[in-house]
Amino acid sequence: MRGLMRRLPPLEQAAVCAMLAALVLVSGFDLVFYFPDTHSSAFALEHYLAGIFLSAVLLAFLHWRANKALPGAELLRLGRQMLALALIVYLHFNFKLWAQLVNPSRFDDLYLAIDQALPWLMQLIGFLNLGFTPLKTVLPDAYHDVFVAMFLATFLCLAATHRSRAFEQSLLAIAWVLILGGLAYLPAPALGPFLYDADLGSHASFIQQDMLGFMRRFTTSNGQDYERGNFIMPLAAMPSLHIAHAFVLLYYAWKNLRWLGYAYLPLFLFLLTEAITSHWHYLIDLPAGLLIALLGIKVARWQMRESR
Repeated sequence: MRGLMRRLPPLEQAAVCAMLAALVLVSGFDLVFYFPDTHSSAFALEHYLAGIFLSAVLLAFLHWRANKALPGAELLRLGRQMLALALIVYLHFNFKLWAQLVNPSRFDDLYLAIDQALPWLMQLIGFLNLGFTPLKTVLPDAYHDVFVAMFLATFLCLAATHRSRAFEQSLLAIAWVLILGGLAYLPAPALGPFLYDADLGSHASFIQQDMLGFMRRFTTSNGQDYERGNFIMPLAAMPSLHIAHAFVLLYYAWKNLRWLGYAYLPLFLFLLTEAITSHWHYLIDLPAGLLIALLGIKVARWQMRESR
């Protein structure tokens, strides 16, 4: 098994690890795999696969323009990477759905108590977030849109500047955030602070209440009340993978394209503050997300060294 794994590209190794973890959970906790409908699939495509596909096409085009020939082996490798990432994204959402079936305990009260013990920090975050009011006025769903824009811009810019190794390593780090973060939902799950302080009438609140309704039906039925449109609906506040992904994107932009890293700094600050002020996350979710990001980067760097 170890010899077979070493012959696989790093992203496919990660996908195999994710599948093994999923099979252990399914067999150990009597779970089932859930599948998306076309709407849920489109959401996952928008978040992850579309940006990678466009960037991969750009890489292939630039290689063709430079060499007047398309590299068959490289195209096959890119195609396999897309399939591996698609599998990881699919398993990630299953991990998220399974979290409160595996562990029905909720830690919202504990995380809320931590927030309440640090009122000065909560007030500072709220004050900083006020500076982004114009952005939120123009983009009501800026918390989602900024992340998607960072994801797309990072990989397109890495591809456009011929940084193929940085492209592969950053993609690998994102994959590990999806895997490790998805599994990290299980030990101490929480739904989110909007349970206690919902900003009723806001765009975020509408989405949160819709997701909460699904989660209550899903958990009380032990996973039986499920429709394929709910595939992207599970709530999981701890850790914040929005912040984990954004940090990975900031890290690789700063390391490889410093100008892009500078552009990302205010956007990352926006995501940090918006995660709290929109009541998606507790304070403790943010450092937990950063820890997942650092682990994903570390594992990706190790894999890339081993694959040379």
